Amino acid sequence: MNSAPESQIQPFQKIPCTCLICGEKSIYSRLKSTLFAETRRDIDLRPISIIWAKKVSPKVDPKLYYFWQCPFCSFTADHHFFISPFKDGSMSLGRFRKGYQAGQSALEDQYRTVVSTLRLDPKSEGSAFVSGLKLNLLAIFLWEMIEDIAKGDSLVLASYYLRLAWLLRDARLIETKSPTISQTVHQVFKTTQECWPKIEISEAAALRKACAYYKQGLFNSSSLATVPQEVTVKLIIARLSMKLGRLDEAKRQIIESKSRLTIWEQLHPVTGDNPGKEAKESTRARANVANVELIYEKVEDSLNQQASDKNLRRSS
Repeated sequence: MNSAPESQIQPFQKIPCTCLICGEKSIYSRLKSTLFAETRRDIDLRPISIIWAKKVSPKVDPKLYYFWQCPFCSFTADHHFFISPFKDGSMSLGRFRKGYQAGQSALEDQYRTVVSTLRLDPKSEGSAFVSGLKLNLLAIFLWEMIEDIAKGDSLVLASYYLRLAWLLRDARLIETKSPTISQTVHQVFKTTQECWPKIEISEAAALRKACAYYKQGLFNSSSLATVPQEVTVKLIIARLSMKLGRLDEAKRQIIESKSRLTIWEQLHPVTGDNPGKEAKESTRARANVANVELIYEKVEDSLNQQASDKNLRRSS
């Protein structure tokens, strides 16, 4: 007699949430973070190894389920923002709405066309990858039309561009594995580019944009209240710079991070068996610096070896 099949665990949970723009309430799907772990990451933090708990089905790519879209007004953002907007106090929700509405009015025709092009239709979306890409692109467009974000506190926008770079790398990888999906991706970009000429369609361009917005955010974000928080952003810039082959910039960010932390540690020394919050932040940041510095050394050694091999081939 066959034993009964083991029960499967759904990776999604239903979350009721109110749209921050139109005020309509909807039910959204979010991955249960306790069911998977991103165990390995690329230099630019792109997850490259994901371990799921047993019995979970389907085992999906978490990158493709990061963004939510309001089914009423098409507002699109990451799920953290939908649930807890500006929990760091970097901007008021009223100011965000005002900027969003001003952007809508200023880009009225383009706004309608881009939203119409990238808005998801649950009845016709056949690929999770294409859906995830469209949401990522629309989130960038909508957030970039808000002047206070595009020219000010751009850390969230920077993270959206970084995620786009990850998906564009994935798009290259699936060209031979899934030609149908690849063809659809090319069509999405072609159609969107007609109404959004400034759209970034290459991984390197998206990384450069992310890097620029992270640098801008360093000087304009009130959410960076401590030096360790600032160092976290500087080390992301260092990672992206390495990915782009800008080793001088990466090294400068690492050196500045170490210097800033040294001064911070002098002002917030670790004392006793139970160090304060600032000291713990500093310890974590110092470990992060050491990790990124190790990555830098490996990248530098690899590039030097490549240059040496190239010179050897030329001389032989």
